[in-house]
Amino acid sequence: NDIVMPGDEQLPGSSVSYLSPDMSGFQFSVGMGDTGAYSDTTSLGAKYVMAVAGGSMTLKYAQSDTGSTTSAATDDVEATSLGLVIASGNATLTLAQNTVGMGTSTTDYTANSAGVTYKVSDTLTVQAYTGSTEDDIDATYEINDTGMGFTYTIAPGLTASVTHNNWDRKATGETDESGDNTAFAIDLSF
Repeated sequence: NDIVMPGDEQLPGSSVSYLSPDMSGFQFSVGMGDTGAYSDTTSLGAKYVMAVAGGSMTLKYAQSDTGSTTSAATDDVEATSLGLVIASGNATLTLAQNTVGMGTSTTDYTANSAGVTYKVSDTLTVQAYTGSTEDDIDATYEINDTGMGFTYTIAPGLTASVTHNNWDRKATGETDESGDNTAFAIDLSF
């Protein structure tokens, strides 16, 4: 059962990489993973941070290509990630698009998501998000996930969080699934 949620990180790490210094808000990285076989990985990423209207805007892009496991295989993986983060005052908006294609006919996922965080006070932050994933190979495949929550600071280093999300999933040849989840967490840091 192959499930790729809207915000999943699909870009693997590298064994050799370079991270540029910050150049007036622009930074990039490149890397490669040499397996000694066919499934080598190359990756690149870039981000640009700029000040806008009393806040900031960050653009991010990443790409990764992993070769097939053998010379005759068609299980190569190509992935991209594009993000935009806008922070202004007490609000932060995050938009993302992630794609991952596995082989020539296995899967071709595209996931779009959006989230917003608002700091109501020094002790209370509220969050909401929505996301969806589709597969260009399986026209029936679709995952939708929407959630909201809050984080309350009880004392310095001690927070309580509640989140609730609603999701559904369908794919060709599989029974449709859906559900609601509510989670409560206490976090302690020192």
